[in-house]
Amino acid sequence: MSPEMLNESGHGRMNDLYSLGCLLYEFLNGLPPFYNQDRNRMFEDIVSWPLTIPKHLSESAWDLLWKLLNKNPWERLGFREGIKEIKEHPFCSGMNFKLLQEKRIAPPFVPSINESYFDNEYLSKHLQENPENYLNMTDYSIVSQANRPTD
Repeated sequence: MSPEMLNESGHGRMNDLYSLGCLLYEFLNGLPPFYNQDRNRMFEDIVSWPLTIPKHLSESAWDLLWKLLNKNPWERLGFREGIKEIKEHPFCSGMNFKLLQEKRIAPPFVPSINESYFDNEYLSKHLQENPENYLNMTDYSIVSQANRPTD
């Protein structure tokens, strides 16, 4: 949630751009910005704590996140010209958005429907905690369970 939503001061296009920044941040770092197991503390941090961006990111990634996650929606990247500003950001240089829109760019990874990509340690932990939530996992992967026809 964006600071403006938590402050109950509105929801609009700028909230969507903040959400895009959160998604990119999580893709690049493994956790969302301001993550905390205590939701109330996380919401407080979103509104009042300064953003920290890990140093391992490129300068252009750092700059894009910094601008998308600006707490002030009127200063956020995209406020003036919308998505055009993001497409023109150095982080997106080299991206052919026309080919992307036409779905003519092959993804770098295509998952198989016959394989599970969940960590075995994660699965075994959750199986021990909630065995009723899973079918016989020795016969089916998580993905194939989801795609199995019902009787």
